[in-house]
This record gives sequence, C-alpha cells and structure tokens, in this order.
Amino acid sequence: SLLRTMVNLRPKQEKDFFKIRTLLSEILFIISGLSENTAPVKYNKKISYLAEYINNNYFETQNLKDLADRLQIKYSTLSREFHKAMGVPFVRYISRLRLEKSAELLRKTEKSIISICFETGFNDVSHFNRVFRQKYGVTPGRYRKTT
Repeated sequence: SLLRTMVNLRPKQEKDFFKIRTLLSEILFIISGLSENTAPVKYNKKISYLAEYINNNYFETQNLKDLADRLQIKYSTLSREFHKAMGVPFVRYISRLRLEKSAELLRKTEKSIISICFETGFNDVSHFNRVFRQKYGVTPGRYRKTT
C-alpha cells in the first residue's frame, strides 16, 4: 500500500517529492524490522534505522509504542535500547531534533515563527516558545534577530 501510494503520486510540487521521500523512509524502516536475527546486533541496527527514520520524519507525531510494534520489539526494550544507544530518552531526542531544526529555519528563512513551530512538529506555539527558550536562553524571535 505504501508502494502503491508512491506509484500513484505524480510529483508536481516540492511537497510531492517530500511525501515520496517520507514514504521511502517508512518502507526502509519497516523492512529493517524484518531481517535481524542476533540480539545485540539486532537492537543496534534497529535503533540505527529508527534514528534515521526519526531524523527524516521529525515533524510528524512520533509514538514509541507504534514504532516498537512496527519493529516487532517490546516497547520497554526499544525504550531502554534507544536510551542506551542515543544517550537520551526517545521523547527528549525528538524534542532536541525539532528544536535544532527550528533554530536552523529561524536562521536561514524568513518563515513566521508560527509556521516554523508547526513545520517542525510542535503542536502548540506557547509550548514551542517555552522549550525553545529553555534550550537557547532566548525566545525564537530574539534568536532570529541575534543570529
């Protein structure tokens, strides 16, 4: 069904290419969960695929339970192995990635702060402002002016 969706897409705009890239990432993510046999290597490889998938899809709502089901790993195991491999819990990893992408967009584009907030996967502007300020010490607007 993912492949069928990709075949039916006729790339006319940049967003269509982006959708195809996202679908390809999802296919690779699913395939990665099907082929591993040894325990330690299996988790490292799956965590690696998971990190790549998240890096390509950070703007989407991510649920570790759903991702664990797709990889055919227990939620608790995936949570523990992800934390061990990445050095931070899953939710913090995604939040950090979204904040880094937000900061990059603030530096490199003239997009509105609200646009950047939603484009990078945050669902609430006040939450975005709060966590951005916690990480960078300034609001997104001030950050843009000083960089």
